[in-house]
Formats: sequence, C-alpha cells, structure tokens
Amino acid sequence: MDLMDSNGNILSSTAAKNLVSTTGQSSYTFDSTVNQTLNMTWSSWKGTTPLWIGLRYVTSKNQEVRVGLASIAAYQVSLSPTISSSLFPNTTVIKGTGTMPGDTITADADSSAKATVGSDLSYTLNLSSALGSKSNVTVTESDNNGHTGTVTKPVQSALTIAATTPKFNLVPSDAANLASQSDASVLAWLVQQGGVTATDPNSSSSNGITYATKTTGLGGILGGLAIGSSTTINVYATNSAGNTSNPVALTVTRMPGTLSFQTVTSAVDFGSQTIPLTETIYQPTSAFNVSISDTRDAGKNWYVYASAPALTAGSQQFKGNLIYRNSSTQQALNAGMTLIASGSKASGTTNTTVTSDWSSTKGIMLDALPGIYAGSYSTTVNWTLADTPN
Repeated sequence: MDLMDSNGNILSSTAAKNLVSTTGQSSYTFDSTVNQTLNMTWSSWKGTTPLWIGLRYVTSKNQEVRVGLASIAAYQVSLSPTISSSLFPNTTVIKGTGTMPGDTITADADSSAKATVGSDLSYTLNLSSALGSKSNVTVTESDNNGHTGTVTKPVQSALTIAATTPKFNLVPSDAANLASQSDASVLAWLVQQGGVTATDPNSSSSNGITYATKTTGLGGILGGLAIGSSTTINVYATNSAGNTSNPVALTVTRMPGTLSFQTVTSAVDFGSQTIPLTETIYQPTSAFNVSISDTRDAGKNWYVYASAPALTAGSQQFKGNLIYRNSSTQQALNAGMTLIASGSKASGTTNTTVTSDWSSTKGIMLDALPGIYAGSYSTTVNWTLADTPN
C-alpha cells in the first residue's frame, strides 16, 4: 500500500509493505489483522490535491498498476494575519496577530524586517525606517510548508483635516473683493468660510500646521463665477515636519446677493414732556439705529422708507405726528411711505448704517401741537427697504 496523489505519484516517505508474497494470484482478501503505517512529508503534498490511499501491483506482463482505494480531499491551510497598529508616515513598528505560532511575518514596506508569531499569536515587526510616503502596507504570514496569507492596511495621513461647512455660497460683494486678492488671502477666506481645521494625531498642539492648495489664480476663479455656478477647491494641511493631510473638498457656489435690513432699533422713547403751548419739535431720548446689509454687485441702488400711523393713547389720538426732518424740510410719517435714505452699493462694503448722520436737524422726531391730552402715546414705525424707488 502507498500514499499517492491524483496522478498516481507516490507520496509516502516509507517503503510500502508487500501484502502478497507470492506471484500469480488473481485475487486477494485483506486480513483485518494486517496493519501498515504510512508516513509522508507534508511538503510533498501541501494539501493542494486529493490524497489517495492505494495499491500497487505488477501484472503478468510485468506492468505496474496503481489503484486508488480511498481519498482524502484537498486541504488548504488558511493563514489570516491582521494588523492592529494604526499606520502613519512616521510608523516604524507594526503589530498584529498571526494564525499559527512560529509562522514568519514580513511586510512589503521593508524586505529586511521579519518577525515570528508568538504562542499568543501576536507579532511585533520592527522596520528599519519609517513608512514615509507609502500609501498601503501589506503584511504576509508564511509557514514552513509554503502556505501564505496576507493583509493590507492603508497608511493614514499624519494630519487629519475636516470642514464643518464644505459647501457654502459666494455673494457678489465677496466675489468682487476676492478677485484682486492674492492666493494666500483667498485661501484664508476659504478656510474660514469652510470651517476647516486640521489636527496632528501625534501632537496635542496645532502649532506649525498651515493650509495649502494646488489650485492657483483663486481670486480670478471665484471672481469669474457666473450666478448659480459652482467650483470645487481642494485644501490640504501641512506641518513643520513635512507631513501632508489628505485634501478636503470645498465647493463654492456663486449666488446673486441679497439686500436686507441688518439692524432696526426695536424701541425709541421721547421721554416725558410738558404739553407745549406752541408747535414744538422733540428729539428722541435714545438714538435710532438702522443699518442694511447689501451683498449685491457694486453700484446697485437701495432705498429706505418709513411710515407710521398716528400716535394714540387708548382711544385718544395725539395732536401732532412723527416726522422725518432734514434741515428745513419735514414730512409726517402718517402721510405714507417717506424716503429716509438712499444710496448705492459701494465696492468692498456690505454694511451701511442709514442713521449714521442723523443729528438735531436730521432724523425722525416728534412734532407736538398745543392741546394734547395727557397720556402715554405710542405707534409703530414701519420700515421698508427696496432696490427701486417708490
């Protein structure tokens, strides 16, 4: 009897036992008391094909015939190493687990480095140099019989980068302002708008981290965006050690811009006054503060109007009105919308305080007439902001 592969090749490492000592027999009955131990060197099989237990016999014509009696299915050893370490450009030690104690661990990052899987299945592979610019590391486990298994893990950037607002809008005023600025200034604006931050896993400090992009002519790109169109700019971080993060994508969309009130005083008081014997103009005890935000293109016009119904104290109507006064001219606010201020969008400016030049001769005041009934009078000033004259 012998051990054979599927092709009849003898794999036994020990001499076969002769079960039939005579010649010329046409049949043979196996005796259950006859035992034979067959030895085999593993490397001669490796489990790659079925293993047969078979007989060899010589025919009357002196031809050797090999007959398989039973087979053992092909057996493949599965080696499944792992990498437990986090991998960075400055990593010099890789740790993980192997499948069988005594197996050899190597890595494509350093052909000279080798480690042995311990009894607890762990390994520590010491590299001769840091991983540097490698993007992935493959660790291979191998045994004495030629079986291998691999695992691959990516090398993380030594710097991590993220953006809290990776997509944001660009209004005309910012586009016009950025168009003439340097790439460094525009990049700083992008980082601020996107909420970009970078951290170094190997350091608790952000000192030495700067931001960069491979895109040039940033001002021209943003300034030239059409309304409704977008552009994406990749920003990455670097540190003083020369490490670079993966890029974070910032998408900027050009919007048409807006015109809106930024600040409107919620309440203004004229204090307690003596009922006048003649028509009297009173100043407010606290100043009006009205400002607008304009992110449209430079040169666009704006107009601020105000109106107010008559002042009342319950059912009693105030004798007089809120007025808008400008030097020697004045207009009652209860007569309809009164133009308070107008102007045009200035380049490089988004906020305008409409009431900045109000004084004792300019602004909203109280025109009181004789014969007022004592009381606490109030009204509501309605403000209107428009981009065309009324």
